[in-house]
Amino acid sequence: MGLAVAESLSRSGWRVSIVDLNENDGQAAAQKVGGIFTKANVTVYEELAHAFGKTWKEYGRIDFVFANAGIVERASFYAKQEETADGLPPSPNMLASRVMFDGAIATVYLGLHFLRKNSPAGGSIIILASSAGIYPAPNGPLYTASKHGMVGLTRALASRLWAENIHISCICPGAVATGLMPAEAFQQMNQDTFTPLEKIASVVQSLLEREEVTSGAAVEVVGQKHYLRWRPEFCDETMEKCWDSFGGTSAIRDGGLTTNWKQ
Repeated sequence: MGLAVAESLSRSGWRVSIVDLNENDGQAAAQKVGGIFTKANVTVYEELAHAFGKTWKEYGRIDFVFANAGIVERASFYAKQEETADGLPPSPNMLASRVMFDGAIATVYLGLHFLRKNSPAGGSIIILASSAGIYPAPNGPLYTASKHGMVGLTRALASRLWAENIHISCICPGAVATGLMPAEAFQQMNQDTFTPLEKIASVVQSLLEREEVTSGAAVEVVGQKHYLRWRPEFCDETMEKCWDSFGGTSAIRDGGLTTNWKQ
């Protein structure tokens, strides 16, 4: 999906910076889009920060950040574990959440810094979440938790960043045939439910063009359709007052900005 977006942006005249852990694939992608490449592990802040700094030095500005690093879980969360000598299970494999959630946080954090450096300040951040950020995936609990976290991060940041002309949203696709899983796994799924890569790229383009107010939205994408999923309504007035007492309530929705954020 990242490559499809990079190719789409390149065709539209954008200058592209590719960041990837796989040096061969990353170099090939950068050559394909006429951009630059930096090898980095998104779980290592210093490597990711270097990629942003290199991009700024090369281009003199950063207008859009696409946080889309992702993996599948490396171990079953449900598997029974052998106890260590002190009668405790070994540490769980947290790589999935480190890559997808912690990596997204670091990417957004760095993106915010560099978008503020633009003159005038501003730009766009899009996080690649998943429909698993809206619906639970029992076979991937850490994947689900990470994607839910991305949706929450988007909604929490939106109104404050809007004031700085920084637009943030996340994309929540259904099934997309990528390199995330073996081809055989995708072949076992209902082929009528897949979303083409071209649709992901077109949604990103529309978000960048800001055809409608979408900051703070989780954009659910399935097939050739997409839907804006806003923050849930409060269950009642007491809960709304509760959140107001914590510092205010905010939402960007229904074609305009609604905010009651108390500094």
